[in-house]
Amino acid sequence: MTPAELREARRQRGWRLEDVALALGTTVATLSRWERGLQAPSAAALDAWNRIFSPKPDRPLQPRAPRRRPRGVLAQLADLFLTDVRAGRNGWDAGWCEPASLGLQPDDVTAFGEEIEADDVGRVRISFNSRFQAVEEGKDVLGYRRTVDAERRLLMPAIERIIRPTARLARTSEGEPTIVGEGITFMIRTGAPVVETARSLLESDPRTLFEFPGGAVNVILQAVGIAPIVHPASPPVAASSCAGPHTGIAPLVDGAESVAKEIGLDLTAQRLGREVVVALGSAWSITSRLESAGVAVVTDQGLAQLSRAFWEEIGLQRSQIDSAWRRALVDEQDTADEKLQLGNLLWSWPEAL
Repeated sequence: MTPAELREARRQRGWRLEDVALALGTTVATLSRWERGLQAPSAAALDAWNRIFSPKPDRPLQPRAPRRRPRGVLAQLADLFLTDVRAGRNGWDAGWCEPASLGLQPDDVTAFGEEIEADDVGRVRISFNSRFQAVEEGKDVLGYRRTVDAERRLLMPAIERIIRPTARLARTSEGEPTIVGEGITFMIRTGAPVVETARSLLESDPRTLFEFPGGAVNVILQAVGIAPIVHPASPPVAASSCAGPHTGIAPLVDGAESVAKEIGLDLTAQRLGREVVVALGSAWSITSRLESAGVAVVTDQGLAQLSRAFWEEIGLQRSQIDSAWRRALVDEQDTADEKLQLGNLLWSWPEAL
């Protein structure tokens, strides 16, 4: 066929260049060059052209909607899943949509196999086992939400059973030594690994400070005017359990008191002030009791709820306590004395508070 015949055949059928290009799988520009004689079509193209414009009656050309690439569809489904999860939907309800909204026909859905899920009413969504980043993020959100819910079920009773009573008791003259002393003990034990890394800085056996913390705790309590703790009689401790000639609990406590003063726990307590020491001791006491009760608080919501309950019940201004703590341990600490620096490492807040 000549270029003029090509053009005339198309026009007689009333087809646009766009329609023919879609049918032949080529471009409008190529067809235009054929019809103007600027480029000769291949034999295969001419054969296809003849079949399309054969004088035999045939059905009008129905241009097919271009299929979306599977990955594009899956990416859209993955993004929809994440959007629904962030909006608060659960893992069962998130991500469903009508196939037609993605340009999919019923036959197209089956072509995806296990990559998408379908429900009883014909909706589809990305497979929950998909490795798309959006799906992984959505599952992380769902997992965090489950953690928050589980934590809330444990934390609410713990606030009423542990946090509020402990904080209230710490503000009474009868309960203050017990609660604050208990918390300071736990604080010292928690900081023990930090100090053990610098064991050479201590002249006495540091185990007397951590294994028998009564002396150190009383040094701190007395430094801020809190009555010392009177410990019940304890069984003798074998000399092999600690370096030195200690044969009973009393010498060990004396050693603990000596070490406590050597690393400045009494001076730091005075610098912090009574209210800071009470707040620190109460916070560590509550942390210890929550740990013993198996209540772990790890989410932002749980930590905020725990902190709010503690500071409301302890009756102290957190901003003032924080300022005093920073001023004593950060702004005014004696950096020239290594042992005082070592002692300051023991003074810290529980992560939850």
